[in-house]
Amino acid sequence: MYRLPLSQREALSKILNELIEAGVIRPSESNYSSPIILVPKKNRNEYRLVCDFRKLNRQIINENSYPLPRIEDITDSLVGSLIFSLFDCHSGFFSMKLREIDKHKTAIICLFGLFEFNRLPQGLKISPNYFQMLMEKALEKVINDCAKVYLDDCLVHSKIASNHINDLEKTLKCIKEANIKLRPSKCQFFKEKIEFLGKIISKNGIEISEDRIKAINLIKEPQNLKELKSFLGAVNYFKDHIKNVSTISEPLYKLTRKNKTFSFGEKEKYAFDQLKLSLCSTPILAFFDEQKLTQLHTDGSSTGVGAALIQIDKSTLKENVVCYYSRVLNNAERNYSGIEIELLAVISGIIRFKHYLLGRYFEIITDSNPLTFLMRTKNINTRLSRWALFLQDFNFEIKYRKGSSNNLCDFLSRNSLSYNEAIEGEHSENLDEIDDEAFNPLFFTESVNKNEHVEIFIFNALLNELNDIQLHQRNDSYLKHIIEILSGKTENKNKSLRRAATNYELIDGKLFRVVLIDGKFQNVLAIPKSLKTQVLSAIHDSILDGGHLGIRKTFEKAKVRFHWRSMFSDIVKWVISCPICQQSKNNRKKAGKLMPISPGKRPFSKIGLDIIGMLPRTFRGNRFILVVSCYLTKFTITKASANITATDVEKFLMNDVVLRYSALDTLISDNGVQFRSNVIKELNALLNAQHKFTTPYNPSTAGLVERTNKQIIQLIRSYVETDITNWDLVLPYITHLYNTSFIDKIHSFLFGSWLSP
Repeated sequence: MYRLPLSQREALSKILNELIEAGVIRPSESNYSSPIILVPKKNRNEYRLVCDFRKLNRQIINENSYPLPRIEDITDSLVGSLIFSLFDCHSGFFSMKLREIDKHKTAIICLFGLFEFNRLPQGLKISPNYFQMLMEKALEKVINDCAKVYLDDCLVHSKIASNHINDLEKTLKCIKEANIKLRPSKCQFFKEKIEFLGKIISKNGIEISEDRIKAINLIKEPQNLKELKSFLGAVNYFKDHIKNVSTISEPLYKLTRKNKTFSFGEKEKYAFDQLKLSLCSTPILAFFDEQKLTQLHTDGSSTGVGAALIQIDKSTLKENVVCYYSRVLNNAERNYSGIEIELLAVISGIIRFKHYLLGRYFEIITDSNPLTFLMRTKNINTRLSRWALFLQDFNFEIKYRKGSSNNLCDFLSRNSLSYNEAIEGEHSENLDEIDDEAFNPLFFTESVNKNEHVEIFIFNALLNELNDIQLHQRNDSYLKHIIEILSGKTENKNKSLRRAATNYELIDGKLFRVVLIDGKFQNVLAIPKSLKTQVLSAIHDSILDGGHLGIRKTFEKAKVRFHWRSMFSDIVKWVISCPICQQSKNNRKKAGKLMPISPGKRPFSKIGLDIIGMLPRTFRGNRFILVVSCYLTKFTITKASANITATDVEKFLMNDVVLRYSALDTLISDNGVQFRSNVIKELNALLNAQHKFTTPYNPSTAGLVERTNKQIIQLIRSYVETDITNWDLVLPYITHLYNTSFIDKIHSFLFGSWLSP
């Protein structure tokens, strides 16, 4: 028997008396006894009786095999529904009588004595199955038409609003005939959006309840294994809504393994924050519609595979996510080649969504072409042969989509533009939009010296050579065999060549090498021996694309564009033998740490101010981000805003900076009209602060806030996913993530001890 707090004894006595009067329990002389506890209800003034039947459950042999419905099957049946109503059964389990010979087994013990149940209690492992069977039998006339039931929750849905009254009448009639009582306070009628089984259901699809998101985000960092498992369980319920959830949560799941010491370090904290942040930007999952075009988007990395089931709206051509799936690779799978991992992502996605895909046409969207190679190649290993046989049961078409051609926030790639540059049209071309593999020539109107003419000539010569890259690749002594294997023109018996070919792809007649860059598989151009010298000259010597950088930087720049065997050693030899580098880089002393730039005497005494935007308008009307960075602590404050008038800026500075942290001494900003306004001048006069303006075309004078802007934008790009109209919801979490990050150049965390008393 569990000891009960003194404050709960009166409540327990009241609950027992009510159950006795209702005939649910009776005094007992049983040899059985299970302890009980009281759990507070939502309003905190009432308690729920909870019976600990764990020992009794272990003794139950004849279990009821009646199945509980899959929640996914229930939601799939709601496609096309426009209006909803929800019923909650009152004390549903107590509506089922127990056999007399079994009542003594349910005895519970407390300080008031021993009692046994006359009705089916909660907590027995057979109770949900029996109650589900009762509810489905009671609603069998409407359960495949307009009603769905999961235990004590009954949802009535209608595809035509005018029919909803009739659907309600039929459902309520069945409930009345079965003598099932409802709880009026929890019943909802005629709703276009309703919460059902922890999720919000509407005609648009399924989304996570804001209350559930808030509850999860209020969870503090786990201090032990029990708290961690509780958090992972909450996240797992919404795994269909989170892209790559398995990969993100892998560091946390490692802590749950047997004989693993619980140590919540930086990787675990980052994964914990990422999961909470991902929940804030989850898209609305659409209902699967058999009439729409279906696509399976797949992706693989060095740590996991993922897939997204997507359907295309014919009227808008919008991609609607139906469900996400991901899983972590096991130890054996991590030894697969790049092509095999991409194929594994496709196979895993098809298996997960088999019940949707089997028997219908669908498209596979991938940033690789492994299936094309698999289907037309005879010489493949046993694993690939099994996968090929499995795929024969499905009717699909593979469509290649370049990795960079995704539907993430394209507007965010313009992160170097401030609002004033955008409206004045004085911004330079966005280099991020130039395709690295296009090698488009650049034209200069300014005069250059003799050496620059030579380097430009070398670079343009490379452009001409790369236009004939296919010819050079097919004449290369090594690459030509790879091309023959991939194109299926010959059955090469060389095992090493066939294995090597799995790491290459043919795209539009050009050969690409699949390489791992930052944990992600990417395609880079395979360079034949005949072009190595030209490429080396371009990436190191050319004024346009070289710059005579060192070995590491030259290699880092090359590896994301090109590949050839012995590339690193060739770059080392080229750089150390470069005569210009030998003459101009005699001083090999390592660069020192950042020079002091008068950061201010105290936190927020010197701050940088800037505006990011114009961004896509959110549902809350926000289009801009106001940004302040402290030069001393590097701590950053952001705020989403619908407008950026001088008054908006002044309120942001006063309410979010001065009144929360400290009065400033120095304000640094660009020459925007808002910053030069009389309102800001009056604020500076009030605070006795000096306002310094950065010089045009000299970003180094505002380097801190410029770098901060780029980091904030990059983080938003990582988390907004497909719904760019919700970037303001994730902004506070993004800012916190940035403020708690480690800055290598200053060897410190932004979120420092200055906030502690």
